[in-house]
Amino acid sequence: MISNCLKFKEEFNYGDIVALQNRLTDFGVEDVDLTAKLSKNIDIKIPIISSPMDTVTKADMAIAMALQGGIGVIHYNMSPEKQAEEAEKVKRFNSGFIENPIVASPETLIREIAKIRNEKGISTIPITEDGKPHGKLKGIITKNDYSMHLHSNMPVRERMTPLEGLLVVKWSEISKDKNPLNIANKILLESKRGNLPVVNDRGNLRYLVTKTDIEKNESYPYATKDSKKRLKVAVAIESRLELAMDRADATHKFADAFVIDTSHAYGTFISKMIKELHTRYPRIDVIAGNVSVPDAVQYLIENGADAVKIGTGPGSICTTTKNLGVGRNQGSAVYHCAKRRDELANKYGHIPIIADGGIKEYGDFLKALALGADSTMVGSMVAGTKEAPGEMKQIDGRYFKEYRGMGSKEALNAGGDKRYGTDKMRIRMPEGIVTKIEYKGLISEIVPMYVAALKQGMQKTGCRNIEELHKYALLTCR
Repeated sequence: MISNCLKFKEEFNYGDIVALQNRLTDFGVEDVDLTAKLSKNIDIKIPIISSPMDTVTKADMAIAMALQGGIGVIHYNMSPEKQAEEAEKVKRFNSGFIENPIVASPETLIREIAKIRNEKGISTIPITEDGKPHGKLKGIITKNDYSMHLHSNMPVRERMTPLEGLLVVKWSEISKDKNPLNIANKILLESKRGNLPVVNDRGNLRYLVTKTDIEKNESYPYATKDSKKRLKVAVAIESRLELAMDRADATHKFADAFVIDTSHAYGTFISKMIKELHTRYPRIDVIAGNVSVPDAVQYLIENGADAVKIGTGPGSICTTTKNLGVGRNQGSAVYHCAKRRDELANKYGHIPIIADGGIKEYGDFLKALALGADSTMVGSMVAGTKEAPGEMKQIDGRYFKEYRGMGSKEALNAGGDKRYGTDKMRIRMPEGIVTKIEYKGLISEIVPMYVAALKQGMQKTGCRNIEELHKYALLTCR
């Protein structure tokens, strides 16, 4: 159940309310657990999600957010194939056993190896006899084995380290242990080498283990990972069935969740999409939004949504309320939608609510969760960072990045019209604006401050975790 409220106005935003210190606290800030439900079957370590906006989340942002314990949703203002490449970058950034490493054949030219390195950031490439991921292992080539200036037109076989010069282990030997990855990591660390191919008894490449992945695990112990030790990532898809299915087909190999991203999700077209996605890809959770009234939440839950995204017009660069006269104060939307969600819990279980937009201050994270949200989705709070898409521009000695609403004219022209269902309209009213945000630095510097503020606030309310915050937090108007 969500929090008790002493006194609320009929409609309110986060800035209109405050949480009280109403519980005896017998624990420290370090004891606060921010583990959250992104969706029915997906947990994240911190309740912060980067928005699927084209000036907020591509691979770099999704990687940075997952390393901090949150998750990113890759926007869809790009082709399905390009979006799949962005999601794949996230999955390949940090792995345990790399199941399908990018490989080459002995006859591949060095310039092709360099191209892979430049485009995908992969500098260690196994060489198999037929150039297929699970072909017979013949060697490995790394960035230290060639010079583009000297070796561009040479075949890989002339520069690679051949099989007899590699440390290789058989899967049949390490899989006898309950945790073969630990065994492989130990072998790799003791060898002082950078990579460890794992082969089957016929000498075919099965996995690749790299030292860089071990180092990443040590540096980011709270990263959000899947069962294969890869970073989790979500992908946004359109609200029109045919286009959405093309995108889902292209990205499903890398997506942990699909986020149906539309400004109006209270429609029969969304329920059809949820059902079709579950039929085709039953392992992938489907998050639907946006809505802002209880009946809409109930409709989406009844039709199979694994999480519901709440927010109509609360974003700092969203003009839906101003230009269309439609919207709702975000505090009220989260509170009333979460109440309806809780009323349905006996029948459908706990379906997470994502508070999307309206976060302006550090304390708004706590307020959103106390009102019943399981997590928060942010745009402006992480826009303008190094990891956000776009180039920095210098103005009067200060650096800025562009930040635009997905309903802005510029974003619509870049493909955002799919979000607003306006492809058949001759004239479109924008629902967002474009602005500039001063450069903020790294996600690794910013998100920890959000986490610290949330933990300190929860400790002051006497709540150790989000479940207790939902149950015990006491809110009142300021």
